[in-house]
Amino acid sequence: MSDNHKEASVSATIVQVANPLGSVIGYSGSQDPPTDNLDGAVVWLLCDGRALDRALYPDLFQLIGDSFGNGSDNNPTHITNAFNIPDLRGRFVRGTDDMGGKAAGNDPDMATRTAMMAGGNTGQFANKVGSLEADGFASHNHTYVGKFEQAYGGPQFRGYGFESNSDPQDKTFTMSNTGGSETRPRNAYLNYIIRVM
Repeated sequence: MSDNHKEASVSATIVQVANPLGSVIGYSGSQDPPTDNLDGAVVWLLCDGRALDRALYPDLFQLIGDSFGNGSDNNPTHITNAFNIPDLRGRFVRGTDDMGGKAAGNDPDMATRTAMMAGGNTGQFANKVGSLEADGFASHNHTYVGKFEQAYGGPQFRGYGFESNSDPQDKTFTMSNTGGSETRPRNAYLNYIIRVM
């Protein structure tokens, strides 16, 4: 074995140990990462929800199954016996509430989680990797203190500003909408990639 092949083999081993099959990491490239230096095999793919062939990626399918979808979505070449990889385009990632153990109670609405793509996992009451949760606001209210008083003139009228001897009337006030099209923290774009071999 040449020195180049030895170095590539060592590098591949480090990648396998540091990033096990199914790992998802941030990636600054804009396309699928290049193939490895050993046999040209595709090792990493962008997390764009594409359908993969179970026969070509049996180890990955055994690991993630239909968690992200059963392959009927995002399958333009009509692969039979397909499954989907994660679709993380424009999405934030959240840890599962139980991580395979006891629930931490940090996701109070996990029962409302839906499938990422057809056939994928939903929330319910278990460790459901791949499920989605819609955006939302925690229940809250805004206190708005105000008084509307109608003042009528005449010899008996006494008043200054909002202080008068006229009868107060209830009045509903509506605050104008403010803000943008979503609620989000400050963020920076990266692609996510998943190790598929």
